[in-house]
Amino acid sequence: MQVFIAGATGVLGRRLVRRFRARGDRVVGLVRSPEGAQKVRELGGELRQASLFDAEALARAADGCDVVIHAASAIPVRTRVRPQDWAMNDRIRREGTRALTTCAARIGARCYVQQSVVWVNSPPDDRFFDEETPRARTSPHVRPLTAS
Repeated sequence: MQVFIAGATGVLGRRLVRRFRARGDRVVGLVRSPEGAQKVRELGGELRQASLFDAEALARAADGCDVVIHAASAIPVRTRVRPQDWAMNDRIRREGTRALTTCAARIGARCYVQQSVVWVNSPPDDRFFDEETPRARTSPHVRPLTAS
């Protein structure tokens, strides 16, 4: 199997590259920097560079892959996170997702996988939550997932 991973250098992406390579799959990792390229190369993946927001460039980078995985994010790591610190993550979730789903359709991928998070339903008081819990619309984490 041939797998294209956007976000191949991140926490989740590196694990995915490692696991797919261990199975003997061909992995193509989307990278942005020489450091990222080195990480993917060390894990046995092939490198491709393209804008996460350009569906055509992504399709060229992922050409021949059976699976497209969206593991990209830009979750702020600052101690005091401000709403504007989420801007790139918001863009990745909205525009990057559109570009990657378009890419998957254009290359005829058999499977598209999108990472997700659970804080959409997390109550502010840390109570137990399940699928019936209302969305926490006031959280900056939820904005890119619920805004149209």
